[in-house]
Amino acid sequence: INMPLLVQDVLLMGRYSALKSMFGGYTKDDLESMRELANTLKIESFLTRNILSLSGGEFQRVLLARALLKNPRILCLDEPTSALDLHFSIELLSLCEDYIRTHNIAIIAILHDVNLASLFCHRLIFLKNGQVHYDGKSDELLKPPILKDIYGLECEVMSHKGKAHIIISKEYV
Repeated sequence: INMPLLVQDVLLMGRYSALKSMFGGYTKDDLESMRELANTLKIESFLTRNILSLSGGEFQRVLLARALLKNPRILCLDEPTSALDLHFSIELLSLCEDYIRTHNIAIIAILHDVNLASLFCHRLIFLKNGQVHYDGKSDELLKPPILKDIYGLECEVMSHKGKAHIIISKEYV
């Protein structure tokens, strides 16, 4: 986006496909849904800001909200945490996890951080050279031999509170 739009206008783009008439404008329900979702994703203070003034992480949350305003049954996210620090990565994925539970949707996400995937994903698919090499539950796949095959790195896998955590070594194979 390279136009100085308000965040609320960018969010409402997510409701555009639901307009009854392109001349009728957004309904009271559209505006209420936008405000509720902005509150849920903790971006309500951004609504009257210029979209160009947002940080990368703030912009990521706005894009997530815009996508969720379409009321999808399946949401595909490509690197939703790429511009976020660790705190906001955890927060964003926690919000997604809560949204899955409360709205009964599925989220497919591309994540390169295996530790984040371990914390939030029920199923993992590992690709190598454009092909699916492994597909299964995180506790089945997060094993040193599999991670070495995929990433070519030595690592250890530790469990904490039932979730795998990958500890990598600086040595390459």
